[in-house]
Amino acid sequence: MLVADFSLATLTGNRIVSKPEQFNAFTAQIKDFATPTGQTIKSASKLAGMMANKAKLLAISINEALTSDEQKEDNSTLKDQLKALRIY
Repeated sequence: MLVADFSLATLTGNRIVSKPEQFNAFTAQIKDFATPTGQTIKSASKLAGMMANKAKLLAISINEALTSDEQKEDNSTLKDQLKALRIY
């Protein structure tokens, strides 16, 4: 489930050109993701469900980053970390 899509920069030749008009929306989304909701969690199953939903969002983001790296044939540190985890 894709919640939002942001492009913070583009690669033009050998330069990275930022897109400042995207920064506020990206910052708001990250703050919303990281900000506690302030509700009292009274059951382990509700906590587990909330944690599972956050984990799904992270998994989707990481998967998209890795897929993008593979499609662009980039050697990122994220890709290297995945290789290291698969060894162990």
